[in-house]
Amino acid sequence: MRRRWGEERPWLRRSQSLTLGSRGLKRTIFMKFAGKRPKILFLDVDGVLNTEFCRPRDAIHDKLLRRLGEVITFTGAKIVLSSTWRLHPDYRRKLLFELRAIGVDDSCVVDDTPQLPLKLGAWPPAEAQRAAEIAEWLRQTRLKPATWVAVDDLDLMQSEFASLFAGHFVRTSKESGLSEADCQRLCDILGATT
Repeated sequence: MRRRWGEERPWLRRSQSLTLGSRGLKRTIFMKFAGKRPKILFLDVDGVLNTEFCRPRDAIHDKLLRRLGEVITFTGAKIVLSSTWRLHPDYRRKLLFELRAIGVDDSCVVDDTPQLPLKLGAWPPAEAQRAAEIAEWLRQTRLKPATWVAVDDLDLMQSEFASLFAGHFVRTSKESGLSEADCQRLCDILGATT
C-alpha cells in the first residue's frame, strides 16, 4: 500500500545523511549520487516558508518549515535553492540554520539555480526569471534528477517554460505559505523514499 503524506508519520526522524559541509564540496555531493538519480525540490522561500504577513520580512515560519522538513524526510528529495535568498549570504545562512534545527542536514541542499541576467521584455518578469533559472539548472546539471518539482508562490506556469513545469510545479499562496495540500502534491510528484 502506498504511503500518503500526513498519515501517521512514523518515518519522520532526524536526517541520517552525511554532513558534507558547504556548497564548496559539490564534487563530493555529486560523487555521493554516482549511479543514483536524486529527486530534486526547487525551493523558493518567500511565500513558501513565510507569508506576506511575517515580520521581519526575513522570518521563517516554524510550522511551514516543519512541513517542508516532513516532505524532505518522506520523499528523500534534495533541495536546489531557487529563491533570491540564495544570493544573500545572511539569508542563506539563516535558512540552512533553520533547516538543521528541524533535522534537515546541510547535505540536503545540493545546489543553487544560476543567476541569469534579467531578460527584458519577458512578462511577468519575476516568474519569467525564476522559470528560466530553473530551466537552465536542469539543462546544465550533472545530477540528472529522477524526478523534480518546483515549489514557489510565483506562477511559473505564466512563463515561456510552462510546458516544462507541467506536472512539476506546486504553487503556494503568499498569504498562507506551504499548506498541507501543497505538501501532499509535492509528495505525490516526488514519491516516497524507497
